[in-house]
Amino acid sequence: MDYIVFSVDGNTKETYEKIRRGGIFEEVENNILNFLKIKKDENFKIETQVQLVRTKINEREIKPFIKKWKETDINYINVKSFSTRAWRVAEINKFSDSYRLEKKIFNRPPCFFLWETLIILWNGDVLACCQDLCGELKLGNLKENNFMEIWDNSKLIDLRKRQLNNDFSMEPCNRCPDWKGYPRNYFHYFLDVLSRRFLKEFFNTEKKDEGIHMIFNRK
Repeated sequence: MDYIVFSVDGNTKETYEKIRRGGIFEEVENNILNFLKIKKDENFKIETQVQLVRTKINEREIKPFIKKWKETDINYINVKSFSTRAWRVAEINKFSDSYRLEKKIFNRPPCFFLWETLIILWNGDVLACCQDLCGELKLGNLKENNFMEIWDNSKLIDLRKRQLNNDFSMEPCNRCPDWKGYPRNYFHYFLDVLSRRFLKEFFNTEKKDEGIHMIFNRK
C-alpha cells in the first residue's frame, strides 16, 4: 500500500456523528493520529490524506478542519464537493445548493470521466462514469471483451465526440451536475497543466476539477 485516504466529514463530534452515523469521533481521530505516529516511528513511505465532503451541515467547519490537520503529519488535506450521483441522491437540497447545481447541468464543458476513467463493477460490467449508479452508460463486460477493446469501442468514442460538440443529451449526463471539466483543445489543456504545476510548486495546493484545492501539508 502506498496511499491511504481517511474520510472525516466533520471537525466536531456533533457534526461528524450526525453525518457518519454509528461512528465515534474521538476514536476515528485517535486512530488516524496513531497511524501517523506509527508511520513516522517506523519511517514508512505511505502517503496519507484526510478529506471532508462539503455539505450544508459541515461547511462552517472547513477552515478549522484544515487548520487542525495542518498541525499533524498528514500529507494532504482535501475538501471535496458534494456529489449528487447524477441527481439520484434523495433530498439534495438538504446537503447542497440545488439551484446552483441545476445551473451547472446546462452550463458545462465536456466531462473528463470519458477520457480518463472506467468503472468496473463486481460482475464485470464496465461503465463510463462513477456517477452512473444505474449503469445507463454501460460500455461492455470484461467477460466478453478485454479492457482496451472497451476503452476504444465505438460507443465510448461517440460519447466523447458528442460532448466535444456540446451534446449532453445522453443519460445520465443530461441531468448531472457532477461533471469534471475537460479542455476542448490542446491549447487549453496546456494552460491547465501549467496552472496546476504552478499551484503545486508555489502554493502547495493541487487544483481539483470541481474548483476545490487539495492542500499539500509540507512542513
